Amino acid sequence: MGICPTGTLVFGDRNDPASAVAQKLGTRKSKVNHPEAGADPNVFFLS
Repeated sequence: MGICPTGTLVFGDRNDPASAVAQKLGTRKSKVNHPEAGADPNVFFLS
């Protein structure tokens, strides 16, 4: 797991409901680059 001292970047297991990244993805809107590619994204942009 990575650490960002400012809290701007969040790292973790999005499949673990207790992880910070899964909680943020569950409560905020997110976008991914090139969703038309059909790939399983690993980088999400939260708004």
